[in-house]
Amino acid sequence: MFIADAQVHMRCSFNRPQWTPILTEGHVDWLWEEAEKAGVPLMVMIDHSLVSLIDGVAQRHPGLKLTLCHFALTSGRYDEDAFRDLE
Repeated sequence: MFIADAQVHMRCSFNRPQWTPILTEGHVDWLWEEAEKAGVPLMVMIDHSLVSLIDGVAQRHPGLKLTLCHFALTSGRYDEDAFRDLE
C-alpha cells in the first residue's frame, strides 16, 4: 500500500483534572522542543484555564505547530455559555 503525503502528528490530552499536573508541573516540557525540531504538529486538548500556559509554549517554540482541540472550550457548555470565557 502506498500512502502519499502522509502526515504525522500527535494529540495530547490534558483536559482531565488528574492529567493537568503533567502539563503544569513541566513533565512534558521536553515534548515541545522535540516536536518542534522534528516538525511534528501537536494537537493539545486542554481546559480553557490552561490556554495561557500553551500560549507561553507557543512563544518559546515559534516553529512548533500547535492546535487547540475544540478551541479549548469547556465540555458540557453550549451556545453562548460555551464561548463566555473566550477573550
